[in-house]
Amino acid sequence: MKVNREQLEAYAALSDEALWSEIRKIAGAKGFNLPEAVPSHAEMMKIRSAMLSVQKLTLTDALRMVNEYKRSNRE
Repeated sequence: MKVNREQLEAYAALSDEALWSEIRKIAGAKGFNLPEAVPSHAEMMKIRSAMLSVQKLTLTDALRMVNEYKRSNRE
C-alpha cells in the first residue's frame, strides 16, 4: 500500500478513536489483528509523530510499536 504525505496528514488530524479505527482496518487488511481498545493519547501521539516524521518508518519500527502496545495492553 502506498500512502502519500497528504493521506498521512489527514490521518494524523483524526481523533484518537478515528485514527485507531483506520489503523486497525489497514492492519486487518494485511493480516494483523490489533486490539479494539484505543491506546492512550500519549501512545497515539507517538504514532502520529512516526507517521509525520521526515524519516521513514521501517516495517521493523512499526512492528516494534505494535508489539509494545500489545504487551502493555495485556498488563
